[in-house]
Amino acid sequence: MPSIDRLSTLPDDLIFHILSFLPTTTSVATSILAKRWRFLWAHVPNLDLDSEVHHSVICCSDIIDKVLSLHEVQSINSFRLRFMDIFVGNEFDGWIQTLVERNVRKIDITLDYQFMCLPGHLFNCKTLVDLRLNHCGDIPDGGHIYLPALKRLHLDMVFYESDKSLPYLLLGCPVLEELIVDRFVSEPDPKVVCFYVTSSRLIKLVIRSHSCDNHYVYRVRIRTPALRYLLVKDSVSMDVSAWPLTSLTDANINLRNKAPIGGDDVYSISVLNFVCSLHNVRCLNLSTGLLKVCDSAFSTTPIKFGNLTRLELDADWGFVSYFLENADNLEVLTISKGCIGEKRWVEPCQVPTCLVSCLRTVTIEGFWCTEIEFEVTRYLLANAKVLERMGIYHQCHLKGEFERISKFERGSGACELVFH
Repeated sequence: MPSIDRLSTLPDDLIFHILSFLPTTTSVATSILAKRWRFLWAHVPNLDLDSEVHHSVICCSDIIDKVLSLHEVQSINSFRLRFMDIFVGNEFDGWIQTLVERNVRKIDITLDYQFMCLPGHLFNCKTLVDLRLNHCGDIPDGGHIYLPALKRLHLDMVFYESDKSLPYLLLGCPVLEELIVDRFVSEPDPKVVCFYVTSSRLIKLVIRSHSCDNHYVYRVRIRTPALRYLLVKDSVSMDVSAWPLTSLTDANINLRNKAPIGGDDVYSISVLNFVCSLHNVRCLNLSTGLLKVCDSAFSTTPIKFGNLTRLELDADWGFVSYFLENADNLEVLTISKGCIGEKRWVEPCQVPTCLVSCLRTVTIEGFWCTEIEFEVTRYLLANAKVLERMGIYHQCHLKGEFERISKFERGSGACELVFH
């Protein structure tokens, strides 16, 4: 039975759409299928080029040059380039200029050669909506930068000429809504002491800072009044702070500097002050590891978290009391296994409002059968008047200990106690 060529009967637009999901070299390879297919790839709006497919810089650069010269689409939707273990020369500037002239909307570049000047065309593209730079180049702190359509910016392991580089770049992005930054600090960098994020339109911000050491003097400053989502994962900075985040609804904070400069007290107060700047948030995931905060620090910063309804804690036990007292509308509380240590549990002076009227679900993860955990469990069960469910994920296997919990007084007759 003769084979039927159903692909060739498809309309061009549908074929272009199918080819747009393939790496460009694979898309080009379809030109051998039939005469009609010879240049269909040249009309695909997405270009995806990866040096690992080839074996030499000459071969790879040559292919990119030919693809861009033969490509006939005047408005490129997406350009992805992955150049690993290969030095990129002057031809890179020409590629970027071609993309800008073709009204590119998305650029995603990964280069293994980090110490290079990124071409000025890249920072002056009027059509660019999404820019992702990975392991490539220095972000300048001068020159003309204007990206009037840019809404999403990802900076992964790039370098910065100075403290002014990021604010200068953001100043040229008037409609930016999403910023994701990944930093790895391998050695002290005198050029970047303060990482300053400022934007009036930013809605989503992710900052991840990693290091193989902790003895660096770094600070993070956030000034983003329209921000709705914030993720900060930082094991480097000695201080993270923010101007009022009045629009913030969701925050995921992980601060674990193991060697804070100035001592634990200075760092812990800095962490507490930053947490207080998130007081408008509705959902909060807070992780501070083994950091200890003195009781007096909590008592001197009584900030109300009036919108907070969901809280996940992997932190000092003092944070449990602090949020119970200051989050009057808390409905869901998760205490993770990080809430361990020798510090005693200090009950709130009076039964918090959230326990009387709002808290419905409590989850304790990584229950180690310590006396502090028993005290907290007993207090919550006795005082949470509308509690519907308490789930305990245990790390010990002592049947008698769970029987002990089962006998605790319950303030809510409807509360279901579940052991996992």
